[in-house]
Amino acid sequence: FGTLPPSTFHFYIQQDAHYLHAFARALAIIATRVPSPRLARLFLKLAEEVFTAESEVVHDHFLRTLAVPKASEAPTDSNSGGPAATPPAIKTSAEYDPRNPPPLTPATASYTAFLLASAATDPVEVALAAVLPCFWVYADVAQSITSAAAASPAAAAEGGHPFEKWIATYAGEGFE
Repeated sequence: FGTLPPSTFHFYIQQDAHYLHAFARALAIIATRVPSPRLARLFLKLAEEVFTAESEVVHDHFLRTLAVPKASEAPTDSNSGGPAATPPAIKTSAEYDPRNPPPLTPATASYTAFLLASAATDPVEVALAAVLPCFWVYADVAQSITSAAAASPAAAAEGGHPFEKWIATYAGEGFE
């Protein structure tokens, strides 16, 4: 199954929650710019699915049911001011406050700003090209994990992957 420490996954989920909010907004902006009502409905539907199925189901599940690092205790890198290479220690899920999420890292802030700016100001074809990699990368990673787990007798014996809900969300045929 790999060796990803839970604290690293939690850090990723926290940043991904910020990303998904901006990604859904970018899809909604693109919906206002595409030339046909059919495409507009499609992008509005995709934006809604990001807000509900991904942000609420996957992230609420992990941020509320698993222990997550307390945002105020996240160490920073003294050189960049961003998060330290080593994720913070795990705290209880009761310490996660969705009204006060952890700050964006410089990478998350830059990428989400790019997506929103592209969706709003670039030609619509360029805006579409900016959002497509998200669908492809998430689906590819989840399908790769699923394939590797299916091929591993040890994985089957362990009784499931610890991040199974994330994998199931992104490995489904409907996601890509």
